[in-house]
Amino acid sequence: MKKLILVYQLAVFVIQVFPQPKTNLQIIETLIEKSITSIDSLFSKNTQRLYLEYISPPSYLILKSNVLTSLVNNGYELKSESQEGISNVLYSISNVIVKYSESFKTGFFGSLITERTISLEGTVAVEKSNNLLPSKFTYSYRDTINVDEISNVENDGIEFTKAPVPLPNIFSNLLEPIIVVGTLIVTIFLLFVVRSK
Repeated sequence: MKKLILVYQLAVFVIQVFPQPKTNLQIIETLIEKSITSIDSLFSKNTQRLYLEYISPPSYLILKSNVLTSLVNNGYELKSESQEGISNVLYSISNVIVKYSESFKTGFFGSLITERTISLEGTVAVEKSNNLLPSKFTYSYRDTINVDEISNVENDGIEFTKAPVPLPNIFSNLLEPIIVVGTLIVTIFLLFVVRSK
């Protein structure tokens, strides 16, 4: 039992010291949560019951459950059909973009790093007095990750979580071997010069 507790504590320690980056899908879910939080301003204060119509390209259909969960988490009661006295909401995701910038090193012999940018674009429309009041939204998230971790943050089965992997900068790839070989040549040269004297 003590060994099991020690293994658990070690695992927790490793996770805290070397945290794993959020996956692209987790970041997209966070951006959806932000978009839902921002629509509060479109409703009157006593609005709590909603009928949601989710319209998006088929590839983004998987995100509907995140939209529903975010609405419930923000205190809305969802109805299965449109009724009088209930606000009708049209929520649409038009674009999810994942991009990696050109990779760079964190100093000589450092890790290969890339800047990751994830954007969510869409529209929320609220029906008021038989009029739709649309509001476009764009949210983005930016951070840096190791190029080696890209395969871990993407989801194989979900195409919009992927992006082309950035090619390493050719200059930084050539510079390190040149410095190593140059240092080795100078060291050998100095060794023979000093010994011959």
